[in-house]
Amino acid sequence: YAGLAGVAFTGLAVQSVAGLAARSATASAIGVPAVVGAYTWLVGVSAVLTTVTLLRRRTWPQITTSAISGAFLVWWFTWFL
Repeated sequence: YAGLAGVAFTGLAVQSVAGLAARSATASAIGVPAVVGAYTWLVGVSAVLTTVTLLRRRTWPQITTSAISGAFLVWWFTWFL
């Protein structure tokens, strides 16, 4: 389910940015729509589900996805938002 939460976040974020770009060609120079910040909970859910999977089965795919989820959360909160 972690992958589905990540895909849902990506789809919603892309839809919001594409909708903003369709309304105004210069809007992307200003930033992302405010509603993208509200989708942050999906990223958190995805990271939690990935970590739970890691705790149940410690194999390389779970370790890799947990590290990527953590790195994405750090990037998301420190640079993007």
